[in-house]
Amino acid sequence: MLFIRKSISTTSIASRLFSTSTKMTSVKYNFFAGDSHSKIYSKNRPTYPDTLFQEIVKYYEQGNPNHSGSTTCVDIACGTGQATADLVKYFDNVIGVEPAQSQLDNATQHERIKYVNASAEKTTLDSSVANVITVAQALHWFEFDTFFAEMDRILKPKGVLAAWCYVLNIFEKKEAQDALMQLYNGDLGGNWSERRKLVDDHYSTIQFPMTDKVLVILQGTNSI
Repeated sequence: MLFIRKSISTTSIASRLFSTSTKMTSVKYNFFAGDSHSKIYSKNRPTYPDTLFQEIVKYYEQGNPNHSGSTTCVDIACGTGQATADLVKYFDNVIGVEPAQSQLDNATQHERIKYVNASAEKTTLDSSVANVITVAQALHWFEFDTFFAEMDRILKPKGVLAAWCYVLNIFEKKEAQDALMQLYNGDLGGNWSERRKLVDDHYSTIQFPMTDKVLVILQGTNSI
């Protein structure tokens, strides 16, 4: 887990974001659209442990010890609400932003969740609306320059941007681990998007801009 907090000028954020090795080409295909796919996605996409959300809240409260009033969390690329539905346990209002309408049509509903059909790079939300922004297993798909500028716009001062990914399981038995790596790197190796490498690197190769907002990356590995 990495926490970064630093105040610098927010001008020309895009110029600070990348080395040439982390720039990615545009995604050609939308793998998340279509009603039939979205129903399968809703049924089978993994959810996340409460401890993850508790750490995000803890870090937000550390940076905002005197906060009073309601809190709003914006869940970017929310899909059918795997993280969104749990965020209502910790925030007064939750906004799920998702570009695929079919995902929203199959999303988990709650009276304190509002869904918005929009992209991560252009959310259409008001400025300074979010105390916390979450990105669950989706950051690697975004166009980073416009995304980070948009997040800077919609985050409140001392707000938190939390992004995380899940990586490959690690098996204790060598035979099982070898079979997994053969499947991942061998049989499927030529089919992964180049953006998948950002996940394999635990997002460590993404150069995050440092502003008066707080940027958080949560990452972990499961052992079986």
